[in-house]
Amino acid sequence: MSELYEFYTERRRKHYYQRHQLLREGDYLKDPSCTECYPLIFEPETYFKNFWKWYKNITPATTYSEYMIQIFKDLLRLEEIGEQNLTRDIKVNKLN
Repeated sequence: MSELYEFYTERRRKHYYQRHQLLREGDYLKDPSCTECYPLIFEPETYFKNFWKWYKNITPATTYSEYMIQIFKDLLRLEEIGEQNLTRDIKVNKLN
């Protein structure tokens, strides 16, 4: 088992104990993968489901949270902005 996997497993365990067993409100270890803290609001779109199918085959991940879906959407937006900037830069360079 990799050190990274062990790190996240331990973080998930500590989070669950602090937040959901001790019922701490503000002073607890946050875990963005927690489906209790970040329950699904809507059924994810196909592009996320396709990503998840690929992702869970290369990692030991078993579930996803609303937080994960939001991060995925944010990354797609950043990629789109990068592509727009690249297209703009290519057009500007062609003018020079």
